[in-house]
Amino acid sequence: MGHRAAECWARKGEPPKATKPTPAAGRRAEEEVRAPEPPERLVSQDKRMIVVPICLSGLENRATCRAFVDCGCSRNIITPELAEALKCQQTELKAPIAFAQLDGSVAAGEASTKEIQGIPCKIGKWEGRISFVVAPIATYNVILGIPWLEQANPEVDWRGKSMSFKEQQTQWEISKIAEGESEGDELEEINQELLPPEYRDFVDVFNQKEASKLPPKRNIEVGIEITPGANLPKPKVYPMSVQEKEELRKYIDKNLARGFIKPSSSPLGAPVLFRRKKDNSLRLCIDYRNLNAITKDNKYPMPLVKDLITVLKKGSIFTKLDLIEAYHKLRIKPEDTWKTAFSCAFGLFEYLILPFGLKNGGSCFMQLINEILHPLLYRGVFIFLDDILIVSEDREQHIELVREVLQKLREAKLYAKLSKCEFNKTQIDFLGYRISPDGLAMDPSKVSDVKEWGVPQTRRQLQSFLGFANFYRSFIKGFAQITAPLTELLKTKGKGETAKVKAPGAKLSWTPECQKAFETLKERFMEEPVLKHPDIQSPFIIHCDASDCAYGAVLLQKDQNGNLKPCGYLSRKFSETEKCWPIWEKEALAILKALECWRHFLEGSEIPFEVWSDHKNLQYLKSPRKLSPKQIRWAQYFSRFNFQLKFFQGKQNVLADALSRMPQHEDVAAAKEGTLFSERQWGLAVSTRAQAQRESTAVVKFDEGDSWEKELIQSYERDQWISSNAEKGEQKGGFWFVKKKLYIPAILWTKILHRFHNNQSAGHMGITKTTKTIAKHCWWPGMRKDIKNYITQCDDCAMNKSRGGKPMGLLQPVAEPTRAFGNV
Repeated sequence: MGHRAAECWARKGEPPKATKPTPAAGRRAEEEVRAPEPPERLVSQDKRMIVVPICLSGLENRATCRAFVDCGCSRNIITPELAEALKCQQTELKAPIAFAQLDGSVAAGEASTKEIQGIPCKIGKWEGRISFVVAPIATYNVILGIPWLEQANPEVDWRGKSMSFKEQQTQWEISKIAEGESEGDELEEINQELLPPEYRDFVDVFNQKEASKLPPKRNIEVGIEITPGANLPKPKVYPMSVQEKEELRKYIDKNLARGFIKPSSSPLGAPVLFRRKKDNSLRLCIDYRNLNAITKDNKYPMPLVKDLITVLKKGSIFTKLDLIEAYHKLRIKPEDTWKTAFSCAFGLFEYLILPFGLKNGGSCFMQLINEILHPLLYRGVFIFLDDILIVSEDREQHIELVREVLQKLREAKLYAKLSKCEFNKTQIDFLGYRISPDGLAMDPSKVSDVKEWGVPQTRRQLQSFLGFANFYRSFIKGFAQITAPLTELLKTKGKGETAKVKAPGAKLSWTPECQKAFETLKERFMEEPVLKHPDIQSPFIIHCDASDCAYGAVLLQKDQNGNLKPCGYLSRKFSETEKCWPIWEKEALAILKALECWRHFLEGSEIPFEVWSDHKNLQYLKSPRKLSPKQIRWAQYFSRFNFQLKFFQGKQNVLADALSRMPQHEDVAAAKEGTLFSERQWGLAVSTRAQAQRESTAVVKFDEGDSWEKELIQSYERDQWISSNAEKGEQKGGFWFVKKKLYIPAILWTKILHRFHNNQSAGHMGITKTTKTIAKHCWWPGMRKDIKNYITQCDDCAMNKSRGGKPMGLLQPVAEPTRAFGNV
């Protein structure tokens, strides 16, 4: 069984003095229950540790993890979780093996009764079968003891700090592990400059690799309570490509080894799919929409902004901590893990920790962090989900308080992301506020979109700005006087200027008075009483909208009089890729960005808030239907919020519509091209020379190299309808528009009809479809009648299209005649 504890050389001298527990402090020693002598040591006390990568192959699954090589361990050991995940056959030991702590004391109730024989394993280029005892151990899933060392017989160079095999020459560096660290070679390189010297002994609290490990069992676990009588979603598997299957296998192997998931026999299962990231890699998404729809809400209370004001009294120095992978630090209740099951080509698996996309994650984590930091709450510490604010009156008191918080996080095995933390600041941004010794102020970034509103260049842009401003006219003193120079620009001064002034794209005569009024209005938008401080205890309302080039949103709340007042503005320009998305995805993106921007106000709120949009197709985003991977990822994020999606007409969506159509977001060139036909609509797709010869020589080809624009403008001069009905249209850029559509003179009707009906890309559509296509862009009097006459006289349609009516009947046999010439 190896050397005994009484004979261990490490016990002959004085025990090593350690102010902190070593990485092996959580591991156990073993002995046979029958033996009265002291227990045998499983793990050596030396700080020099050898950690190697190992790949294990079970009956159904395989896993890759890191194994700790310990020459003081008499057995090879594997954790029960990994053994179960590998589906290995476990046999009963002849006698149970009990475990003792490093100090020699036997742990009551801790004994191993099972072992696994001959698991195929691969370590570097070494391959073989290894037998394990199944036992709970800390930090590592596998310990390789004396049996493996005798089997593989590796060479250890203690001076060179490496291990290798004689044949393969594969080497691993022996890592030095300081006291209190678990894996020194895997420690994240922390930028010491970001961490003040007074907190550097807490560098382990900012270790991202430690943050990715399985959290310990806690008093608080996530429960999933399903509405009684609800129909459970059935397992469903989406088809995947070869690349996606390989990525899924890696994900399952990795999380089985980490202990995050385990095989499941659940009656339900959420489907799995992938979406591509910007670097072309794949990201796994689990569609929990159906499960979230039948899960009861967790009503755990969220902190109030009023409480934040209480904490800030007399505060002059501030620190902010941002916890990393906070939700992954929560375990699912054992009786509820089956509800998190997901189905895929490799089987059914369930989570042991809280996965992304599951409902009530924010409320459960709020309950956990409140319990951990309960002694410090409102003694200068304010918590909102994974954000922690620490406030003090002086520096010495502040350092002591921050260290207390870091110690609590260390004990609870919670970790913070150093790059997002700020220490010992006199001014800090937190939850949408700018916090300083003077108190709370609105975060300038929340209203910067309005502050940077570009000067209107056209009549339409000015109308949009004034429509936005008019919503707040009751809160702005002297609104009519301030806006007088701007509204004056919209008035018509004479009959000759009517068409020019009324044109949406007409340039404005911008004066210094107009500029002053414009700047004054923007300043008033960002002042009290226009802007309202958010109140988490009151319901929020979000207005969202998207245009072709940008999206906008406004966060609103009602005041004591029931009037809607803004709490923040959002406006961003679409990227070149996003501009190509369909309109409903643009509208959904506007909602997504609004929720991300104001997440700290909205997530975990007991009071449902409203999201208003003028695009009704968004209702399908929260209902069960086939969505793309990107849309499912959005839907998963939406499920974290308690909101109702509502719809109104576009003309009612004044605020968000104006923010999505700011002058600086509009592409002038694209707007100019948008007034005429696109290249795709005008262009011809002639595939053969014969087809080109069949084209009538009298037809003008409206593609890039033609002079149709010049011909169209010249035809206006000879058109009788324009001469007698000029007041019914408006001229812009030499072209005439009637009812906001391009007017086509009579001389060009036949050419337009040929282009939209006879052309190969048009496909000889019928009267209704051809009329709809042309009417989207063009207009002339009696257009439908002309289209009908043209199509009914089309030779190709007459020869190739079948006529309407009942189909021909089935053939019937002719009766046999009974006499000559009976049937003629």
